[in-house]
Amino acid sequence: MFKNSIKRLFELKGKNAIVTGGTRGIGYQIALDLANKGANVFVWSRNKEVNEKAVKSLPIIHNDQKHTGIVCDLSKTNKLDETINEIKKQVSSFNNGDNKIGILVHSAGITHSELLFKKSSNDNNNYNNNYNSINDNSNEIMTTNLLSPILITQSFLKDMMRLKYGRIIFIGSVVSEMGNRGQTIYSSSKGGLNGFSKSLSKEIGQFNCTSNVISPGFIDTDMSQQYINNELINSIPLKRIGNTKDISKTALFLIESDYITGQNIRVDGGLY
Repeated sequence: MFKNSIKRLFELKGKNAIVTGGTRGIGYQIALDLANKGANVFVWSRNKEVNEKAVKSLPIIHNDQKHTGIVCDLSKTNKLDETINEIKKQVSSFNNGDNKIGILVHSAGITHSELLFKKSSNDNNNYNNNYNSINDNSNEIMTTNLLSPILITQSFLKDMMRLKYGRIIFIGSVVSEMGNRGQTIYSSSKGGLNGFSKSLSKEIGQFNCTSNVISPGFIDTDMSQQYINNELINSIPLKRIGNTKDISKTALFLIESDYITGQNIRVDGGLY
């Protein structure tokens, strides 16, 4: 009986959540744990086949629970309005809770490692060549990691304010504070999330809405495999690479908490 009482202390039945990048790695783990807490989860990704598989794998723990796949590439901002309107239409038809999105987890992200000077033209006087070479993949990184999360968040803010409930979480990176060779653009995109979330928290706090960043260190996902080696592991005080559950537990903690906002929580095993 005691165990059942503890379990009921934090459940999300009737709450509606979006998890971008929710088909793999950190995003999938968060989607899975939200589903296990009873939330209706919208899994947002850019690959339809992978999305369908992920949605089908999420547990249904009560009769009114529903999970939905959303396919949209975050680097294509011209598709966002249509996608967001479809989500709002679907969630408004739910008869099992808030009828609005109350939890928003921005986990989607892309990275690219390349020294900035190598992206530049050999002709240092040719601004257009330098601009175009930097622009090749930098726009995609900045749009996916920073601009689209900002636009998506903006689209759901009024709904959260009306609900008097909102939990917004951005998955950042310790690289935004540590810096790392070859990741100038990536670290800039993640650093932008820190500033946005901090300022946003001051705008929405009076409506019982929170905004926080989780900055993982090196986590065992396909995105980080190329960086993991024994030297790296030995540099981490806890002597291990993190796992997706480490990040998801932090996300659920922030969703449960109603007096933590504007924070950037590093989950890095003491690396930084």
